[in-house]
Amino acid sequence: MSLLLKSGLEKFVNTTQHLGNDNLVFAKGVYPYSYMTSREKFDETKLPPIQAFYDQLNDEPLKIGDYERAQKTWEHFGMQTLQNYHDHYLLPMSSDWPMSLKIFVTR
Repeated sequence: MSLLLKSGLEKFVNTTQHLGNDNLVFAKGVYPYSYMTSREKFDETKLPPIQAFYDQLNDEPLKIGDYERAQKTWEHFGMQTLQNYHDHYLLPMSSDWPMSLKIFVTR
């Protein structure tokens, strides 16, 4: 995402139209991959604890600042379930994909 942002926020028409241009929108998100073990997790109504975001691939815990940003994201966008958080996590990647594709194809 940081590479794409170098072209300017004005290129993210769909993202800024639907989510605004707050830093939370364009900051790298965090996701509790290992925690999401069943469909029922999507129905949970609060962000899981920081331990749930442990990165098993790299064998490292989530930084406190990253978890705090996840909490701010949850609050800022009025999320009520982990399904909301999941969908939000994927949204910036998909909403401006044509522009993203253009950058990668032309470089």
